[in-house]
Amino acid sequence: MRGEQVRNWFARQLMLPEWMIDIPDNLSQDWYVFARPAGKRCFVVASNGTTVSRQRNGSILHCFPSALPNGAKTREPSGPAHSYSILDCIFHEVRFISMRADFSSLVY
Repeated sequence: MRGEQVRNWFARQLMLPEWMIDIPDNLSQDWYVFARPAGKRCFVVASNGTTVSRQRNGSILHCFPSALPNGAKTREPSGPAHSYSILDCIFHEVRFISMRADFSSLVY
């Protein structure tokens, strides 16, 4: 995949939040709710020695080296060449905030 195909593929991957208009009776038992930090929702993908953040529409937001597996060119490989790391994040000012507890933040 190249160019527009890549952007379109990434644009279809993020689940977008929905506003809760009415509060259901079973909110405390059957629902997961968490606060969403302010900022741009994005993917952070590390592979082949580079890390790329992409916006919701799939376009590239940043390219940078990172400490994620295969996220930077190093003398010692951090994993197989075909491996990659993908994070669902919020970009706020100069920091990525992961939407999962696996990584608390990734400084850009």
